[in-house]
Amino acid sequence: MLIGSLLLLSTLVGQSSLPSSVPAPIHLNTFTSAVVKRLPSTNFYHNTAIRSELQRLKDLKHPKTLSVLVDSPLKIHALEQYSQNVSQPGNPWYHHFLTPRALRERFGPSPQALRRAVQAIRAAGWTPQAAHGFLITAQAPAHQSNPAIPVSSEIWSVNGLSPLRILHQYTTRPIRTLPHSHATIHIKTENVGSPSTTLSGFQFNNPPTDMQQFATSSEDQISLLSWNPDFTRAIPAGLPFNLFVAASNPQGTPVAISHITQMSATGKVVVYGSPKAMPASHNTLWHIELAGYTASSASSTISLTISLSNGQSQSIHGTIPPFTGSATALPALTGPELNSATQNPSLMAQTSSRSPVALYVQGQIPSLGELQQLMTQENLPMPQVNFHYASGATAAMVNTQDSAESNLDIQAVASIDPGSSIDEYVFPSNDPNPLVSFLNDLSQQTTVKIASLSYGFFGSDP
Repeated sequence: MLIGSLLLLSTLVGQSSLPSSVPAPIHLNTFTSAVVKRLPSTNFYHNTAIRSELQRLKDLKHPKTLSVLVDSPLKIHALEQYSQNVSQPGNPWYHHFLTPRALRERFGPSPQALRRAVQAIRAAGWTPQAAHGFLITAQAPAHQSNPAIPVSSEIWSVNGLSPLRILHQYTTRPIRTLPHSHATIHIKTENVGSPSTTLSGFQFNNPPTDMQQFATSSEDQISLLSWNPDFTRAIPAGLPFNLFVAASNPQGTPVAISHITQMSATGKVVVYGSPKAMPASHNTLWHIELAGYTASSASSTISLTISLSNGQSQSIHGTIPPFTGSATALPALTGPELNSATQNPSLMAQTSSRSPVALYVQGQIPSLGELQQLMTQENLPMPQVNFHYASGATAAMVNTQDSAESNLDIQAVASIDPGSSIDEYVFPSNDPNPLVSFLNDLSQQTTVKIASLSYGFFGSDP
């Protein structure tokens, strides 16, 4: 696979000179707002962090390998639409998955687009290493006094410069206004010692799609806000979503929030995690994390108590719209968030299958000692685990060095569905096709309703 990628790359970079059709790279010393206006319209060139990306190149202590996503905006948007369609129950395209090759042929870059992107990468002083599908890997050199970024309308994004995070956290002086009785919040952050930047990429400079207001006894105003475009219609079930809390005095001046407590939700909604003040907001804008875990035709209520820095405290009860679709898991949540959510008794009662969940393993039995340690650590009940040994399989088939994968599977099921028992089907190492044997065993019984398969290859493309 790697040899094929390198052969493809050698074909793409066969020309040593830079064609006149390839735009000149953008250098740190020549970066201006006028230059930005002339850059391609893809995501990479029009994000607020592009100047800091150039600075990171200058500060590199060692060469760094980057992933360059090559494609056109038209094809990227078509791919996003396909991704939504294939994941949406009821859609004609639901679960009509394409093979990697078909995906590349329909939505991927053309050979000509890849060639132009490689030429632009080389012109910036980067070294192309391999090309596969949508991605070109390239190495950026270290300690460049005037580093450059390639310029090409075929480059959609570059990964590996900025650390991945939800919000860029700047050292900032916030300037915020919350006009009284007006459904708009403006947040402008000024980056100390560098050009001004904003949080507009996260929609905080736009009017919220929903705003519910509550008055305190001193006539302060508490606002429960959402910028989710689906919030006033119906939020897809099974996906986390956010609400925000802000406060202002009668003159419209923002009031800091000291803490938010006693959070709960009714209906099909669960609150997970702890409320957090948004970066650079000086505690005047707080973030609440929720999820709707199954379809609901009725609205829900969220209740919380907000304590303001001026000593005022107010309990509010906001309204959350119905949820569409169906969901049996909350896949976008992290492990601790899942644990927080599954400790909600109403959620456990709704989502737990109460029937055994079947797992299969070949040659390496999971360690129940490790499972007990995890359950104790996460304050979850230890599940009942029933082992079923196929012909040739024994309880002695345990290797602590190699059983990590089977341990991970059983721990994942026990964490996500604490109320159900687990049926572990064990097959010997020399079983020629344990997956077929497992499915055959399941077809002979009527108890298990869910089978979980962990299937993959390390270091190769199946």
